[in-house]
Amino acid sequence: MAIRMILPISFQAVLFQVVNLLDTIMLGKLGEASEAAINAANLANQPFFVYSLFVFGTVSGSAVLISQYWGKNDREAINSVAGIAVIFTTAVGLLITLAIVLFPDAVLGIFSKETEVIRLGRGYLSIIVICYIPTGLTQILSGIMRGVEKVHCALMSDIIGLSVNVIMNYVLIFGKLGFPRLEVEGAAIATVIARFAGFFYCVFYVFFYDKVLKLRLTGMLRIKKYLIRDFIKISMPVVCNETVWSVGITMYSVIIGNLGTQAYAAYSVGSIIEKIALVFSQGFSSAGAVIIGKTVGSGRYDKAYEYSKTTLFLSACSSIILGILVFSVKNFVIGFFDISDEAKILSGQIIAVMSILIVFKGYNLASIVGVLRGGGDTKFVLFLDVVPLWTVAIPLGFLFAYVLDFPVYAVYAAFYSDEIVKTFIGMIRFKSKKWIKDVTKRQQVS
Repeated sequence: MAIRMILPISFQAVLFQVVNLLDTIMLGKLGEASEAAINAANLANQPFFVYSLFVFGTVSGSAVLISQYWGKNDREAINSVAGIAVIFTTAVGLLITLAIVLFPDAVLGIFSKETEVIRLGRGYLSIIVICYIPTGLTQILSGIMRGVEKVHCALMSDIIGLSVNVIMNYVLIFGKLGFPRLEVEGAAIATVIARFAGFFYCVFYVFFYDKVLKLRLTGMLRIKKYLIRDFIKISMPVVCNETVWSVGITMYSVIIGNLGTQAYAAYSVGSIIEKIALVFSQGFSSAGAVIIGKTVGSGRYDKAYEYSKTTLFLSACSSIILGILVFSVKNFVIGFFDISDEAKILSGQIIAVMSILIVFKGYNLASIVGVLRGGGDTKFVLFLDVVPLWTVAIPLGFLFAYVLDFPVYAVYAAFYSDEIVKTFIGMIRFKSKKWIKDVTKRQQVS
């Protein structure tokens, strides 16, 4: 069961990151404007990163309820939880979209002070914001299907999105097949078209093709009061977790962004490689959360603990293997980017650090997102994921960058310091078994 879910989820994560990688590679072929273009696209994607992690928090929080209700075979409750998640995500998406439309320079100015990068980023952001809500809804609907062990919806949605994105990137960035050469704005238009394509497929699959869950708008709008309370109690800590965590992660961009264009270009390249290297850990965490949640929901607590041990072990092994692989091919991968020699050197140093410390991050993905959160321990996960980030990693990053004036790779290493702290605290929590909580066990009264 686990392998059947892990492989499609991991492949989906690969596709998602490959789209970002191809965007960066193609923008890196613009000659002298390459570094500014790469930085602008990465900068303009930071607000979406915050929103997407908010959506991820909603998906993950909802998945705790959905997977446990799936263990009880309660489809009516799943429909209601899905409705709450869709309404919640759409409302927040509207607020963020409005803020970006009204104050684009203020939003971008948080992450960089480079005038040219902000100018290019503004054009990208004004286009990409169009697909915020559709992309959020795609993630919600895909997450709902994943919560009932149907992973192919998200996979096919991303395959379609990748295919469209590659073609439209080539056409619009470089001005092929009679289209104008739009460069950074072309990358944004291509991404919007691709995400709408994925959204339309996802809607078709969920509402017209799927015969397992049979999600319907009427059922989604038939919301039970006790499920609203459960959503607030179980899902909101996850939403807060991912939102506060995402704001913290964007502080890394703020720190690096103020160290100069070349440092930020190297960080952008390293960030993409990191995300690709973590795909199997993401697969283990997502699959683990569903399987563990379903098992806890069905009352088999000992079996949930055994599944969890396997999930953590395999995730740690995959992270070690991928760390070695990343270090081995780093020079080859960096060669795809037309950035300055200094930026390439910085990228190599960052990726070398990452290949060592990524083991902790991969393990924590499975531990925090998969096991602890999947078991219903959302409040403790909020503490574990956020506190070390804001009290250890961010202060250390500022200290290394602006007080001690350490090199960029040392600042990047500081960004991983919280992962080491979280690993040991997570191990203690896991062994206690206090994370196993049936959040649907109480009497359900509407």
